[in-house]
This record gives sequence, structure tokens and C-alpha cells, in this order.
Amino acid sequence: MVAPRNAPAKAGNNSEPPVDGEAVPTCEALVEIVPGAVDGVTETDGLDVVSAALPGHPEGILVMMDDQNAGYTTNFKLIDWAAISASQA
Repeated sequence: MVAPRNAPAKAGNNSEPPVDGEAVPTCEALVEIVPGAVDGVTETDGLDVVSAALPGHPEGILVMMDDQNAGYTTNFKLIDWAAISASQA
């Protein structure tokens, strides 16, 4: 589940601002991955966006590393970009 955030980007809040691709990026919004079908992202060391259409994800996906899980494990959350777009509308 994606929750919209209307706060400035800063270190330590475990959310990342999507940018619009300009030479000097501007923060459009913050994206926070909250618990839903799986646990949310509690801390991240990085993310990437694939804007190409993928099977089941015609607008692409956001891949976010999550480094605080049970048993001190890490994993990656794959989020449909359509859900992010809808949360920012």
C-alpha cells in the first residue's frame, strides 16, 4: 500500500521523493510504503524505478530495498507505479 506524504524530503524519514526528470530535479511528492499485504518499508538504502511496461504492471514498478525485517533480514518491495501515481493525484 502506498501512502501519500506531503512533507519535505529529509534523511531519516525512510521515504523518497519521485522526481520529474528535469536537469535539476524537484521534489514532486514523498512516497512511503506502509504495511498492507506485506510489511511496509521501515528503512531503505535505495530504490529504483522501471518505467517500461512489465507483465501485470503496464506503468512500471518501484523497487525499494527494506532493511528492517524479522530476523534482521533485508528484502525488496516491488510496488506497481500505477498505485503510486494514484496516491499522488
